[in-house]
Amino acid sequence: MMRVFLGLPVDKDFEQAVVEQLGNWKNKFKSRLSWIKKGNYHLTLKFLGDVEENVVEKLKQELLKVEFMPFNLQVKKIGFFYSQRKVRVVWIGFQEELELKDYFSKIDGICFDLGFEQEKREYIPHLTLARVKFFEPSDPWKNFQQALNKFEWPQLKLKKLVLWQSKLTPQGPFYTPLLELK
Repeated sequence: MMRVFLGLPVDKDFEQAVVEQLGNWKNKFKSRLSWIKKGNYHLTLKFLGDVEENVVEKLKQELLKVEFMPFNLQVKKIGFFYSQRKVRVVWIGFQEELELKDYFSKIDGICFDLGFEQEKREYIPHLTLARVKFFEPSDPWKNFQQALNKFEWPQLKLKKLVLWQSKLTPQGPFYTPLLELK
């Protein structure tokens, strides 16, 4: 079994902007946040979970039929996913682009044909910045959000589609590319 997902890695310029912006804020929170490590930033298209190796091989064969053309996204807003009125995930949301919806539909269709469940929720393109392990309501959540929303983000250049294996370790997840479409 392999824990796998499909996603789009961020380009170095965008990653550098994220690292610089978060660096201004990381020590201002009392909440316990698990910040995504540099090198692990990506937009997930489809998380598949634990998959048999023979199914991963079939998936690779089907993905090789997808023609990937690079495209760009523009930041829309910084947001939070909540659970019981507590911030659980900090993310960057993007303007919806036809290319992204098209790739999501193709990937979801390929996965469905291989026996995976089709996505029931609308795809919301986002880049996870942090997961909140312990929430402190007195933290500067609104100031953080406003500052990052005012920042002039560069365009996100998406240059490849990747099938990754994810290994969970005490130091955080470790991603290994199994297939890259450029």
